[in-house]
Amino acid sequence: MIFFRKNINKILTIILKSFFLIVIILIYFSSCKKKENASPEISVSKPINNQIFMIGDTIHISGHVSDDVLVNSVSVSIVDAKSISISSSENYSINNESADFSYDFIPIISEALSSESYSLKVSAYDGDLYTRVYIPIILSEKPLIKSGYLVLYRKNDYSTYLGFNDNALNEINKKTINDISKTITIDYNENLFYYYGISSGNLIALNSDDLIEKWQVSGINNFQPDYLSNMKVTNNLLFVSHQNARINAYDKFGNIRKSAQLNDLSYETGVFNVHNEFIVCFSSNNYQKRIECLNYETGSPMSYKVIDFDAVGIENYNNEKIVIFGNKNNITKACTLDVYQNIIYEITNFPQGKLQAVANISETETLLLIDSKVYLFNKTNVNISLFGIFANSQSISYDEISGELYIIANDKLQIYDFASSQLLNEKMFEDTVFGVVPVCGF
Repeated sequence: MIFFRKNINKILTIILKSFFLIVIILIYFSSCKKKENASPEISVSKPINNQIFMIGDTIHISGHVSDDVLVNSVSVSIVDAKSISISSSENYSINNESADFSYDFIPIISEALSSESYSLKVSAYDGDLYTRVYIPIILSEKPLIKSGYLVLYRKNDYSTYLGFNDNALNEINKKTINDISKTITIDYNENLFYYYGISSGNLIALNSDDLIEKWQVSGINNFQPDYLSNMKVTNNLLFVSHQNARINAYDKFGNIRKSAQLNDLSYETGVFNVHNEFIVCFSSNNYQKRIECLNYETGSPMSYKVIDFDAVGIENYNNEKIVIFGNKNNITKACTLDVYQNIIYEITNFPQGKLQAVANISETETLLLIDSKVYLFNKTNVNISLFGIFANSQSISYDEISGELYIIANDKLQIYDFASSQLLNEKMFEDTVFGVVPVCGF
């Protein structure tokens, strides 16, 4: 019996030692296991969205790539609306974990231009995985020529007009709008001009050259006071925020192609933007303010984050984040939101004053109008600098095609070349000006 007990103790000791040895071996090999490779990260600062290129033009491309191991290369080509390549491609060697890149790409177009839209596809490769970004561009066989400006203004008798002005701001044609309108935008691809009627709740599309109506959609809002629908042309669709907690996207014929609906109908949607696979919008009711992320393809809500200020503008920050500009108690406030992690990061040290307007310049720069002062916000280094002081200014906008900055101060319109800060033209309309867009054609 004693012999049996001694042997049992020896056996148990051997089993325990073997068990601990196996655990140590497993821990060792698991620690030596190769780390799962992550996809490269890529951001493109040039060209800007919807920049115009003629066949044969050199396309300057710049940006930044990084990877957890090594970025082997960056490749570039032009694709059509179905993401099918229509041009030659170029491959540029990187061989670095993190690097800025700057290249001149001269694409050879392999077919006639017949697609509804085109994009510059920029891909980063780390030897195992690809990351691709698409920058929408306007590709033409003929140069784009600016013929004048469409100006939306209202007289003292509250009658609203659309005026077509030549490049010297001389009025050539005028259309009376039997409505109150403050929101306008233009689609260069389709030569269409859109405005939104506050009183009627209608969305109207006109030819931008002769101001002839093409179509209209009714029921954009529910006639609540002071509600202003926002519009944005992107991916060849006109996105419009509705009052019933909805954002619709219309094609060039006025048909709804995409529709995004918030879960809670008590929230009003307003300021919004499109970011990768998301539609990001500001929504609010009497109790709460939110930044909501909706699925771009299905329109279904994905996530939301509560914020403590009213958003004035939402702009793309990088591949993962958007930046929200707004006001809290009439003081400018801003933060970024990681749309994938749903995490808010506050941006500090903004100038004191009320934010009145936001105008995006490029992937890296945004203009902010704060109490008649225009500031340039750099998204890369989170730096803000004074661009200029414009007395009594109420609104600013920027046109990526012409590179012009428009500053409105009641009845005064000023047009600047943004790159040189040179004043190109100005005019006193003697009427309240609400908006201006350049008219360009091929």
